[in-house]
Amino acid sequence: FELNFTTNGVYYVCVYTWSALNGSIFIDYGPTCLPINVVLHSELIVIDESSMASRFTGYYLGNATLTVSLPRVITLSNGTRLIYNGSIFNGEYISNNTFNIRLSRIVNYLRVLWVREYLVKVSMLVNGKLLNSTQMWIREYSIVKYPQVVYFNNGTRLVNESNVVVNITGPVNISISYYRQFNVTVMEFSRLGIINEYWLWVNEDAQYRPEISIIMFNNGTRLLPRLVNESVIIIEPTVINITFTIQYLVTLG
Repeated sequence: FELNFTTNGVYYVCVYTWSALNGSIFIDYGPTCLPINVVLHSELIVIDESSMASRFTGYYLGNATLTVSLPRVITLSNGTRLIYNGSIFNGEYISNNTFNIRLSRIVNYLRVLWVREYLVKVSMLVNGKLLNSTQMWIREYSIVKYPQVVYFNNGTRLVNESNVVVNITGPVNISISYYRQFNVTVMEFSRLGIINEYWLWVNEDAQYRPEISIIMFNNGTRLLPRLVNESVIIIEPTVINITFTIQYLVTLG
């Protein structure tokens, strides 16, 4: 059988036996009553991924007050760490990592919340050579994105063939391979001024040959480039000037 008590104190438990005959009940023995001194205890159930607070699991005197102190960061040995994110005691959120709880219920629940972070190491390669490397702690299930193109203010950019997107589910090494491009500006002009101007991106160390052709007009005039089929090795942002000579059609006769 089960006995339920609601307060501390002395309770009497009585025992007796009976018989039933022809619809009547007859007491055969007792009752014999025994005094029982009851001291109520409260149970604390702890849910803690880190097990730091699990030692508080157990039974305590009713309305007992416990002081719980937890670290804010727990670094594990496998590139993983836990960041304290508060606790929930009997449905109430607690933000501090050191706090008191009073066991006012028969069964009490303490849940410790942690955020898992992983060590992410990133290596950036440019033209096959290591440019820099870094490491950082990133929250679990975060999405880390690295752009396909990185622009600088000096006429330079880094280009990857595709966007790099990584879902962080554990410690990871990320390698990003870029190739460097420089801005090349081509200016075409004659003694009359600028004829045309355009720009484009060219890979570092590539040879670039601007497309140059004779410019014909309908009035017996043409522009003849002075430099034809000359290529330039691009090692930095570059301006290529192309000079045109004005020629006129002369008819003899």
